[in-house]
Amino acid sequence: MNNFYIIYVSNVYFENKEAFMKFFFTKTLTHYKHKKFHLYSTIPNKMSTEASSTQSLLSKIIESAIYKSALGKAPRIAKNAKSLLKLLQTTLIKTQEMGIGGIFDVIREKITIMGTLIKAYAIGDYRQIELSSLVKIIAAFVYFISPIDIIPDFLPLIGLSDDVALLVFIFKSIDEELLKFNQWKNKK
Repeated sequence: MNNFYIIYVSNVYFENKEAFMKFFFTKTLTHYKHKKFHLYSTIPNKMSTEASSTQSLLSKIIESAIYKSALGKAPRIAKNAKSLLKLLQTTLIKTQEMGIGGIFDVIREKITIMGTLIKAYAIGDYRQIELSSLVKIIAAFVYFISPIDIIPDFLPLIGLSDDVALLVFIFKSIDEELLKFNQWKNKK
């Protein structure tokens, strides 16, 4: 069973695709219009359910072969300034090809902040970042630009959810590094 999707349709929560399909094919539209169905009326807090879903998605990303492959490539990319700048350029191009607003702005913001650090590292201006933090950023960028990931990017609305979850997670996990970099940048 695929439990990391929460499908929300007109005040009805479906924990997975199978529950949605069962509901859709067993209830007629007329029947649905006359009754409100709350499959998860016992959910105490929608936010805790969303947090749990995000955690589950994040676990699936981190355990995936795609992310592990990105982690394997990251140390090699970190050693080569040209590769780092090419990765940054490709990542920025992908963000420009996306839409405007909402999730797209979140992605752009996180990538811009981490990208500035990557660029400073690549050109040799800033080297005070721990290698593990640098590898995390690079792996997140490699995952982001990969055409194949947990949720394909071409799917409308949800296609970028895995990318956003990973980028936000990495951004939060290297918060101290970003603060140090920001202080360095402000002194310069």
